[in-house]
Amino acid sequence: MEDAMDIVCQWLEDTFSSVDTCKKCPNEYWKKEGCCRKCAEEKGYFRFSERHWFEKNEHLFNKDTGFFDKERKTCILPRKERSHGCQMYRCGHFAQALEAKGHKEKSINRVVNWICRQREKQLAFNPS
Repeated sequence: MEDAMDIVCQWLEDTFSSVDTCKKCPNEYWKKEGCCRKCAEEKGYFRFSERHWFEKNEHLFNKDTGFFDKERKTCILPRKERSHGCQMYRCGHFAQALEAKGHKEKSINRVVNWICRQREKQLAFNPS
């Protein structure tokens, strides 16, 4: 049975997937390289307090691309395993497209922050 976090992460993934702005990006450089191209350099954008999540997924980390799949222009990590920075990031074009579909930026941010808080609670109760 899915827990609340899985359901919320799936909703967020579906919501973000419904907005296909990356392929239509007006900036040719970002369209080609992807916004997450520095994932490897920034170690997945994990903060020090999130080091557990990086270590948990380190086996998936590529020294050249990080967790970024250059072909599909997406993260290979499941939504609930991504860093807080990655959860929060949306370019201006993406945010506008979400708003056009009726999604409020503040509501999306609340959902993302809830996911990150739940992760920290899980870690507190199950540090292994």
